[in-house]
Amino acid sequence: MLVDGPHFQATDEGELVFLLSDGDGSRRPTEHDIIEPEEEENSHRWRTEIAKYLAPLILIVPTMGRLPWTLADFPQGYVLLLHKSPRPRRRVSSSSVPRRDFYLYGATDVATFASPLEFVKHAEWLMRGAHRTLDTRRAPRCACTYCDYNGAERRQSVISRELRAARARVLALMNEEPEIDELEAAAPTNDVDDHGVNNSGADPHADAVAAEV
Repeated sequence: MLVDGPHFQATDEGELVFLLSDGDGSRRPTEHDIIEPEEEENSHRWRTEIAKYLAPLILIVPTMGRLPWTLADFPQGYVLLLHKSPRPRRRVSSSSVPRRDFYLYGATDVATFASPLEFVKHAEWLMRGAHRTLDTRRAPRCACTYCDYNGAERRQSVISRELRAARARVLALMNEEPEIDELEAAAPTNDVDDHGVNNSGADPHADAVAAEV
């Protein structure tokens, strides 16, 4: 086990495991929706895409060395379902081809997630302890586009760009990791104290992604 924390695990097989969930199995589409259980291929595609952007947020750089990551499963109480709509996706012919869209259901405070990237920040919130506000609303302190507890009302397109940039930074750090011999040969400088903080005011590890364990 690479990470065995209170809220998630990272296995030697490259799987991220949720140990905490806000899932509610009763939160499913109403009867007018036409749904089918997910196909395993689509479930795996969603879980891999989520983990692709979730892992850089919760794992430190050395642990990120095992790529690609995937979710072992969705959080307890969640389910990925296929929604068929009578409305055709494109009007390319006289025949009406129903839309086929996958949605992730189950979150207590969110009706549905319409894409893997929409769920990434909510998944991070779960893996960091699913903290809520202390007021009577007990709103999730989650930065996904639906919870958005800080009131910023950020669009998903902005969040998606940030997630892609965070992943790119971590991959760049991985490519720049020095060899063990280089680390052993490097002498400490007087500008860095015992806690790894640069006394000049800059933190040399500020760009590293820290894991919550």
